[in-house]
Order: sequence, then structure tokens, then C-alpha cells
Amino acid sequence: MNNKTQGIISIVAAIVVLLSAIWSPVVSLVMAVVALVGMGVAQLGIRGKGAGERDSSPLASLGTQNDAVLINPDQVKMHQEHLEKVMGMARAQGQVANDEVERALGVSDRTASRYLQELEGQGKLVQVGVTGRKVSYRLK
Repeated sequence: MNNKTQGIISIVAAIVVLLSAIWSPVVSLVMAVVALVGMGVAQLGIRGKGAGERDSSPLASLGTQNDAVLINPDQVKMHQEHLEKVMGMARAQGQVANDEVERALGVSDRTASRYLQELEGQGKLVQVGVTGRKVSYRLK
């Protein structure tokens, strides 16, 4: 189901719920719950994944667990460039820390952590330390 179809279904559902409120608040509540459940099922169909399934691709970190991953080619390119810069930093310095990635790339703490964890997951970096400021990553 494409976005246009989903939008039309959402508008029709909203109109039906509003009209049902005229007849009875209970009917309106029941219809609203049915509409919300239907939209949730439609979202599962859009993602192509069942409940509990996760995308294990390297680009999975670009989206959230609850949203469909919409891939923008420019974002993919920037993501890959950032990962390459992090690897270059690790090669040049022997190891790299989260705060260094933040400053070098101009990204948030969480984004820097995701980049480092993604490279660790790919087997390119190894985490040194457990938590806090002493954590860094070195080449594997």
C-alpha cells in the first residue's frame, strides 16, 4: 500500500469516526479503536516485517524500530562517508572515542555511538572499556 492510499484510508476513517460520534460516543470509541488497529496492521504490511522481526542490514540504524525505513540516497551516501571518516580516524590515531567522533563529524552523542556500534558490529572496530569516558574503539 503506497502513502497516497494510506492517506486516503486515514481520511475516510477519520470522517467515519466523526460521523459515528453523532450517533453514539460508544460507537465512536469502538470505531476509533478498529481504525487504529487497522492502521497498525497496514504499517506492518508496509514494512514487510512481522512483530518482533528486526532489519539486520547496515542501514537499519537510519530509521527507528517503529517506523518504516525510508532511504534517501543522499543520507545513505553521507552515512557511508561518516563511517569512512570514523575508520580513518581510528587508523590515524590507533583508537577513537565517542566525543572525538561527535566533534569531527558535527553529530550528536547518540549518532556518534551508533556509528561506532555499527562499525563494531561489522567487525571493523573493537570496544575498549565498558562504560563512560574511558570507552574507546580500536581497529580489530
